[in-house]
Amino acid sequence: VYTTGGGGGAYSAPSNYRNGTGGGAGTAIKHISNVSATVSWTTGTGGLQSTGNGGTGGTTSFGAYCSATGGYGCQNDGAAMYGAAGGYGIGGDINLYGGGGEFHHGAEGSSSSGGASYWGGAGSSSHSSGGQRPNHEHGKWGGGGGAGNNPDNGHGGAGVIVVYAYS
Repeated sequence: VYTTGGGGGAYSAPSNYRNGTGGGAGTAIKHISNVSATVSWTTGTGGLQSTGNGGTGGTTSFGAYCSATGGYGCQNDGAAMYGAAGGYGIGGDINLYGGGGEFHHGAEGSSSSGGASYWGGAGSSSHSSGGQRPNHEHGKWGGGGGAGNNPDNGHGGAGVIVVYAYS
C-alpha cells in the first residue's frame, strides 16, 4: 500500500512582488501480509492557498499500518516568507519526505513551483508583468500548490492511497 498526504497551500499575493509555495506531502510504502477484512482509511485534504499563510495538507492513513503527513503551507510573517517544508511517511517499510516549497522575490514577477510528492504533481508557477493575472496550478496527488500573482489558485493536491493486491 502507498499512502501520500495532502500537499501544502501556497501564498499568492495579488502583486508582482513575492510569493511562496506549499510543500509536497510525504509517502509511506508498506508491504502488508494478511490484511484484516476491513481497514479504515483517511485521505488528507490539500492545504488551501491564501494571501496570508498557506494551509497545511492533511494526513493520509491506511488503518494502523502506515500513514503520511501533509506538506506544510507557505508561511508569511509580514517581514519574511519561507518556502514550506515537505511532509513525511510514518510506519512504512519505506518512508519518504515530500519536496520543499520555494520562495520567489523579485520586482519583475513572482512565480515558483510547489514541492513534489512521490507521485510528482507539484503545482506549476506563472507570473506576469503589466498587471496580467495568468493562472498557476493547484498541486496534484499530494503536490504542493504553485505560486503566481493570481490569488485564486495554488491549493495543495489531495492525498491518495494506492493498494496493489497480489494473489
